[in-house]
Amino acid sequence: MNLIMIGGRGAACATLPAISTVSTLHVVGSNLDNLLLWRRNFILRKVDVACHLLEPGHQYDLAFSEEKGINFINLEDCAAILLHPGINLIVAGLGGNTGTRIVRELSRARTDADKVLRFMLTMPFHFEGETRGFRAKELTDDLGRRDIPFKVLHNQDLIRYIDAKFGIADAFRLQDMQIDQEIGSLMLKRTLV
Repeated sequence: MNLIMIGGRGAACATLPAISTVSTLHVVGSNLDNLLLWRRNFILRKVDVACHLLEPGHQYDLAFSEEKGINFINLEDCAAILLHPGINLIVAGLGGNTGTRIVRELSRARTDADKVLRFMLTMPFHFEGETRGFRAKELTDDLGRRDIPFKVLHNQDLIRYIDAKFGIADAFRLQDMQIDQEIGSLMLKRTLV
């Protein structure tokens, strides 16, 4: 199975138990500092990962990124680079720039029986603003109209778990467990077929 983590969801991915069962792992982001941090986390956990910087802006980023093992990716080329034969699980946060744009592009990619796409998407918190919420809903509505399989995790639902003893990081771990279960479920389906 090919796992593609887009944007902020990439950071937590290294700690998921099921990560060792995926055959290919891609992490895509538009922030070089975050990508370098995530890459370091994967290396420390001995997880093989390909990190991609989406549409790098300046030459400094390009030279520095190449030196640190970060690949460059343009929106138009992302499907050809990221999608592989077999099951492709795309995990992304919606509403912002990176996740929304790449999910839209990957969902439009031509697939066949050898390339199966599954999307696991997180919707933004309400406090992130109406624009992000609208962008995310617009994309999930579009995926639904085109009968593209996806699951939605609502960040807003995490707030009900937060209290003095259970912080935001703990709440996000609950979401990470759902992602891990989805990876395990897809791996099981693949072995039963």
